[in-house]
Amino acid sequence: MRLFALVMFAAGIASAQIPLVPLTKDFQAVQEQAVQQKKLMVVSLGREACGNCQKFYGYLKSGDVKLDTNKVIYVKMDIDNYDHQNYFFTFFNVYGNVLPFVGVMSGKGEIYGKTRTGFGTAEDYTAFFKAAFEETAKPK
Repeated sequence: MRLFALVMFAAGIASAQIPLVPLTKDFQAVQEQAVQQKKLMVVSLGREACGNCQKFYGYLKSGDVKLDTNKVIYVKMDIDNYDHQNYFFTFFNVYGNVLPFVGVMSGKGEIYGKTRTGFGTAEDYTAFFKAAFEETAKPK
């Protein structure tokens, strides 16, 4: 079975550790969970040996970039895992070649905003998520 790390954040708690909840189900199960809970999915594709990826994960862990766990499920995928790559690129069009790749989607597969790639500051990621979340309020 595929393992995905589902990570939820405590919004507003800068020093909180991000709990990792490993799932023994596939990506569709996470999508179904998002639909049932009426949450969006923030999906990142990166690797442990990537400095840009570690910087992004650090923003999330420190609270410099906040995601509301009442509204978002965070899915961290590994680019070195073919299944993770396959799922990510099934949904997201990537314009760039620098990790991490980060996107926002609904459980039904609707994509919001452009996929973000490469290094960014906490402010860059906050603006990216704000724009994507604002797009969810617009009718498709």
